[in-house]
Amino acid sequence: MNRKFLISSFLTISILMCINDNFISADVIKKTDTQNITVVNKDTHQVNDRNDISQNSQYKTTEKQSYIKYSDKNKITNDKTVNELTYSHKSVNDKKYGQQKINGHWYLYNEEGIMQTGFQYIKDQDKTVYYNEAGQMQYGQQKINGHWYLFSTTNGAMQTGFQYIKDQDKTVYYNKVGQMQYGQQKINGQWYLFSTTNGTMQTGFQYIKDQDKTVYYNEDGQMQYGQQKINGQWYLFSTTNGNMQTGFQYIKDQDKTVYYNEAGQMQYGKQKINNKYYLFNQFNGKMMTGWILLNGVQYYCYSDGHMAIDEIIDGKKLDINGKYIAVKLFVISGHGAGDPGACANGYREADLTRLLAKQIKQLGGNRVLISEYDRDYYQDNGITKLKLPITTSIIELHLDSASPTARGGHIIKQKGTKATESDIKLEKLITKYLPGRSKKIVYRDNLANPKRAMKQGYDYRLMECGFITNKKDVKEFHEYLSELAKGILEAFGV
Repeated sequence: MNRKFLISSFLTISILMCINDNFISADVIKKTDTQNITVVNKDTHQVNDRNDISQNSQYKTTEKQSYIKYSDKNKITNDKTVNELTYSHKSVNDKKYGQQKINGHWYLYNEEGIMQTGFQYIKDQDKTVYYNEAGQMQYGQQKINGHWYLFSTTNGAMQTGFQYIKDQDKTVYYNKVGQMQYGQQKINGQWYLFSTTNGTMQTGFQYIKDQDKTVYYNEDGQMQYGQQKINGQWYLFSTTNGNMQTGFQYIKDQDKTVYYNEAGQMQYGKQKINNKYYLFNQFNGKMMTGWILLNGVQYYCYSDGHMAIDEIIDGKKLDINGKYIAVKLFVISGHGAGDPGACANGYREADLTRLLAKQIKQLGGNRVLISEYDRDYYQDNGITKLKLPITTSIIELHLDSASPTARGGHIIKQKGTKATESDIKLEKLITKYLPGRSKKIVYRDNLANPKRAMKQGYDYRLMECGFITNKKDVKEFHEYLSELAKGILEAFGV
C-alpha cells in the first residue's frame, strides 16, 4: 500500500475522532485536497476559526493564533455544529457548569453543561430564581404563565409575603410559590383584602359584595372585630365575620344598649328612630330609660327606650317634645263627649268652655294643660285618673243656665276647703268682666268633681262664666274672651 496514502488517512481519522471528543491531540499539520488543518496547542485544548467563528462566541485563540479550517460544508458556527454534533455555546472543548455571568447576565448550567430555564432553586444561596427562555436570570416584577412574581433587583431571589412596590405605591402579597394574591386572603390567622385587578392591599372600610357586608381593615390591612374607634367615632364589628353592625346593639361586657346609624357610627343624645325619640348618654352612648335629666330638662323613656311624648307620667306632664314642664294649671272644659251642656242664644255650653280653654292654653303655653276636647271629665270620672303633681291647680269651666234675666259669674269651691289667693283673684276678675251675682265664691257639697278633686288632694275650683241664657253675658264672654283668659292665668301665677 502506498505509504503516503496511509499517513494521510490516519491523520484524517484521528482529527475527526478528536473533534468528536472536544479536543485535538495532534501536533502536526497535514494538508489534503478538501481540508486545510492547523493543530492547536494540545495543552490548552482551545480552538479558533478566524473565518467562521463569530466575535461574540466564547472561543479563544492560542498565542500562536492556530486554527482549524473546515470546508464550507462543515463549518464551526454560532449554531455550534461540527459534523452534525451539538455542543455547549461556551466552547467546543471546555463546558461550563453552575452559575455563569456572561455579558452582564447570569446563566445556570446543570451537571451536563445544559443551560437551564424557568424556576430554579440555588441551594448554596437558598434562593429561588427565574431564567427566561434565553437563560437569563430575571429581576423585579415578572408575569409568568398568567401570574405576577417579584424577584430581587440585586440577586434575583423570588420574593414572598408582603412587599411594597415603590414605583406603584402599593403593598401586595406573594404566596409561598411567589404568586401575587387577590381578593380575600387569610394570612397568619388574619383576614386581608387585595384588589382583584392589581393586588393592592386594601385598608379602611370595604364592602364585600358577595357576602353583602361592610368590614374595616386597619393600617396593616387586617380585618377588625368588636368595638373600634375610627376617626373619633365608635363602630361595632361582628366578632365572627367582621361585619359592621347598625341599629340597636347590646354590649354585654359594658351592660349597655347603644345605637349605630346607617354609617355604623354610635349615636348620642336625642335621636329620632323609626318615628320615635330615644335618648342616649352623651358620653358613652348608653340608651337611657326612666326619668332622665338632660341639659336641665326632664324626659321620660320607657323600658324599650322610646320617649314619652305629650303624656302624663307619674303625675308629670310631658309636652310634644317629650320635655317635662312643671304644669301650674290644669283646665277642664265642662261637658263634651256627646254632652253639649246648656244650650241657648245659638250656643252650646261645651263649645264655649272649650273656646275659653283654648285661649288660656294659647296664652299660657307649656305651663298650662287643658283637658281633651272630646272628653267629659264628669262622666268618665276623669279627675280620679289624673297623674298630675299634687301642686297643680285645677279650674273647671262652665256656664250657668236659668232665666234670661239671670246673669253674672261665680266660683264654686268644695265645702270644707278654703278660698286660696288664686280664688280671690278670680273673684275680682268675674266682678270686672262678668258682674251680676252678689256672692262670687260659694261652697257646695253636692257636686261630683269638687268632691273627687278634694279626695285626690288637688287645689280645685269650678268657674261659672256667666249665664248662657243671658244675651249680655254671652256677648261679654266673647268680647272679653282674651281678658278672661289672661286674668285666669294671672290668678295662678302663669
